[in-house]
Amino acid sequence: MVALASIFIVLEPVRIFMGFTGNLKERVPDLCGSFMLSTFPQLPILLYFCGLQSLTASGFTLPFEFALNFVYALVLIPQILIGYRAAKHIVDIQAARFVVGVGELRSGFDDIALAAEPDHGKAKAE
Repeated sequence: MVALASIFIVLEPVRIFMGFTGNLKERVPDLCGSFMLSTFPQLPILLYFCGLQSLTASGFTLPFEFALNFVYALVLIPQILIGYRAAKHIVDIQAARFVVGVGELRSGFDDIALAAEPDHGKAKAE
């Protein structure tokens, strides 16, 4: 139980920081890292503290502890769902920006290639 609490305490600020910077700077790795930290270590540890702790550990859980973890679960589960949608939305936006950038780059190279061809210049003059 102490190990789970330690993992929870260490990873929670990292998860929040990654989500914050990923959202503000539109960085996909940070958003996905926050989503993964929310999904894998945080949610199972939270579910353990909510329900399984009274069954497996000492068999004793304070009502305040249960209420606190239950409220945190009510906050974390929507964060996971909204975080997934936000990461997917930012990936779609960045993919669209990439396609537009590649299209502009490609059209610029086509213009350069056409201008460099000797036949193209003569055909235009005629």
